Amino acid sequence: MRGSAFDKATAGLTMFSKTSFTPQRTVVLPYRLSSIKLYEGSHRVKMEAYNEISDVFNRVSIASIEKSEKYHQELPKKPAPKDTFYLIRVLSLLFGLLHILPSTFFITANNYWMYKLRDVSSETVDLNNKTTLQTYFNSGLMITQCTSMILCMLLSSAFAHTIKVRSRILSSLSIIAVLFVLFTALIKVNTDTWQTAFFLLSLLSVCIICDGHYVSGVLTLFQISTLALMPKFPPSYMKTFLMGQGAAGVFNGCLQVICLATGTSTKTSALFYFCSGTAIIFLALFMFFISKHLAFYQYYVEDNTVQMRKERLNKEEIKYVVKNIWFCIAISLIAEVNLLVIHASITGLVVSENYGMYFFVPTITYLYFAVISLFGRYVGAKTNITRSNAKWWVSLTVLRVVTVPLIMLCNAKPRSHLPVWFPHDWQYIIILGVLAFTHGFIFNMTFMSIPRLVPGKEEAAFLIMMTSFGIGGGLTSPLSLLSVRIL
Repeated sequence: MRGSAFDKATAGLTMFSKTSFTPQRTVVLPYRLSSIKLYEGSHRVKMEAYNEISDVFNRVSIASIEKSEKYHQELPKKPAPKDTFYLIRVLSLLFGLLHILPSTFFITANNYWMYKLRDVSSETVDLNNKTTLQTYFNSGLMITQCTSMILCMLLSSAFAHTIKVRSRILSSLSIIAVLFVLFTALIKVNTDTWQTAFFLLSLLSVCIICDGHYVSGVLTLFQISTLALMPKFPPSYMKTFLMGQGAAGVFNGCLQVICLATGTSTKTSALFYFCSGTAIIFLALFMFFISKHLAFYQYYVEDNTVQMRKERLNKEEIKYVVKNIWFCIAISLIAEVNLLVIHASITGLVVSENYGMYFFVPTITYLYFAVISLFGRYVGAKTNITRSNAKWWVSLTVLRVVTVPLIMLCNAKPRSHLPVWFPHDWQYIIILGVLAFTHGFIFNMTFMSIPRLVPGKEEAAFLIMMTSFGIGGGLTSPLSLLSVRIL
C-alpha cells in the first residue's frame, strides 16, 4: 500500500472512531480482529493505530467475528408450497376429532351399555328402573379413568420430550386402533352370565384408551404430541383442529342416532357404530404416515428450524408461561370440573316425559349438546381474552357453576333424595344448552388466546394447560359419583 493511500485510510479510521454509535448496534465481520494486519511497505502499523482501530470495533459492540470461510448470510425463506388436495387440513380435522372421539365414542353408546348391564331376566331395557350397574356406569367410568389420569399426564410431561413427536403420534394412534378392534370384537360376546366382570373389563379398557372428557391413558400421549405439532402450521390449521374437537361429539351423536334408526338389534347397531370409529382411527393413522412425503408438511415440520425433540421445561419457563396464562387455566379448569360433575353421570340418567325413551339420551343429551357446544366453539374462536378483561371471564365461569344443581333437579332417574323441579323436556333442553354453549365458548376462547399471550411458547403453554386438566379432572372425578348418590 502506498504511503498516501495508507495515510488516508488511517485518517478515515480515526474520524470513524470519533463518531457516536448506538450501544445495541451489532457489526458482524468476516475476519478475526487478531488477523487484521496493515502494511506500509515493509513496516507494520504502529501499536497506537492498531489500538485505535480496536477501540472503534469495540465501541460498535462486535458480537461475532469469524473467518471469511465461516461467514454466511441467511437466505430468505422460500415460499410455502400449497397444501395438495387439502390433505394436511383434513388431517388437522381428523386429529381434532381423535382428541375427543375415543372418549365420546364410549360415552355416547348409552343404549349399548344399558343393554349389556340390564336385568338379564328380560331382553328389554327399562330406563325407569335401572339396575345398580346401569345407574353407576357413567360415574364409575369417570372415576376409573381418572385414577390413572394424573400419573399418565405427569409421565407424559416428564418423558415425552425424549421421543420425537412423529414417533409419539404414530405409536399412540396404533395402540388406540388395536384396542378399538379388540373392544369391537367383544360386542358379539354374550356377557349376561358375567355382567360384573364385563363391567370392570369395560372400565379398564376405556381407562387404557381415554378418559371421560379430556386425557388419560395412551390418549394423553396423542393429545400432547398433536398439541406440539399443530402450532408449527399456520394459525388456520389450529382453528380447524379445534373445530374438529367440537365436531367429535356431533359426529358420534349423529352416527349413534343413525345406527339406532336402522331398526336393527342393539348389538348390530353397536357393532356398526364401533366399526365406523375404528375406520376413522385407521384413516388418520394412514394419512399421518404418508404426510412426511408431502411438500407442505416438510416445509413446516421437517424443514423447520425448531427441533421436534424438546428439552424439558425449566422452572423459569414454567413461571413465565403460568404468569401469563393463569386466567386461561382457571377458566378452563372451572369449566372442566363443572362439566365433569354432571355430564354424563347425571345427564345420562335424565328421562323424557313424553319423548321416545330409546332416542332421548342419544339425541338430546349427546347430539344436541355437541351441536350447541360446537356453535359455542365457533363464537369463542372469534373472541379475545386479555389481561384487562380476564376477571370478567373468570366471574362468568364461576356463575356457570349454577347449572350443576339445575341439572340435578331435572327428571334424572333413579332418585331417592332430591325433588324434581324441572320435569319438562324443554326446561332440561334450555339448561343443557346453556351448559353446552358456555363449555364450547370457554374452551376455544382460552386455547385461541394462548399464541397471543405467550408468543413462541405455545407448546409449553398447551402442555401446562393439559397437565392442569389432567390433575384437576383426576382430583375431582369422585364428585361425579357423589352427585349420583345425592340424587
